[in-house]
Amino acid sequence: FNGGKLGGVGSMTLSNTAVDTAVFSGSLLLQTFTIALLENHVHFHAGEKPSPSLPPNTTKLLLNFQDLSGSLGGDSADEAFEMAREYLSGTDENGELNLNVLIGNLTGGGAVVVDLDLNAQMGDLWIGLDSVSIEGLDSFLSVDVLHPTSPYRFTNNVTMEKLSIALDFSVSSNTTGESQAFELRYDLSDIDVFIDLQAAFVVDLLLDIELGSLLHTQDIIPCLMACVHHIGMESFVMNIGQFGVPTMSGLQAETDAAARTTFEALYAAYNEDILQAIPKLTDKTLRHLLNNYIWSLVDE
Repeated sequence: FNGGKLGGVGSMTLSNTAVDTAVFSGSLLLQTFTIALLENHVHFHAGEKPSPSLPPNTTKLLLNFQDLSGSLGGDSADEAFEMAREYLSGTDENGELNLNVLIGNLTGGGAVVVDLDLNAQMGDLWIGLDSVSIEGLDSFLSVDVLHPTSPYRFTNNVTMEKLSIALDFSVSSNTTGESQAFELRYDLSDIDVFIDLQAAFVVDLLLDIELGSLLHTQDIIPCLMACVHHIGMESFVMNIGQFGVPTMSGLQAETDAAARTTFEALYAAYNEDILQAIPKLTDKTLRHLLNNYIWSLVDE
């Protein structure tokens, strides 16, 4: 896709109306594909979860989350771990969840933007996906994380008020230099996430981490990944109370009205199925993709 040229189009400059129509058609195709993917997951059966698996055999001492003091050879590790859990689920003097305050400070308002450089050429035009942004990361309503259920696994359960995902893309002309920006936005609300995570860390490697490395946010995850013996999500279930109709901005008034009417009709017909499919999508498809990504970090 990156830098690809779509053949058979010819070298012509399209009008703003034609660009709008092309963008609307592409976004409609994306919505249709998304709904088809979710519809496919509606018919998945949850089945029985496999019995909790143990980390692969090793002679190395692994961190026992139910007995941290015994693993680390200290007297206060369990107490410190419980204090950290209580902090994440607790509130400040203003009644704000500490986790919301922490994420708000780290992100500058509960939003992150990932810049991308994905583009394709269509005749005289370049169509580019410029960035993906996620908003509402500081809208947690309840937090119960890092709850040990066995020596090498713990559960995490959080609820969120809202979450928004926006795709920002643009269409530009090589001939005129003109560029038109568009945004496709998805709004979610009443979110409940449950993650059952298995994590086995090698104690000797953890103790070898220099304290200064953990003072830099960007170094924390690489340092921890270097100490992993085994890690993976056994469950990842996300339930959504409301999946809003996607909205587009940047279109001309007439095309915008057509897009709103079409999207509203499409999602009105399939909204119930979408809500049923999302937890199956996260626990079956997305969980495996994320586990593979996590292991790619471990292997680096």
